[in-house]
Amino acid sequence: MVICPNNSLNWQILKSLPLLADSLQMLSNTAKIRIYPPPGTGTPMDVMVEDSFL
Repeated sequence: MVICPNNSLNWQILKSLPLLADSLQMLSNTAKIRIYPPPGTGTPMDVMVEDSFL
């Protein structure tokens, strides 16, 4: 779970998502990343590490 308090951090996390997912996939193929955007800017996004980013 990643909680982003501002849009700048949210954008940095989203850009790093493929690398983060690849790293977690080494530990478990069933891991899930949940990203919470800054308050009032959207809904949480779930990404399964088995999803391909290529």
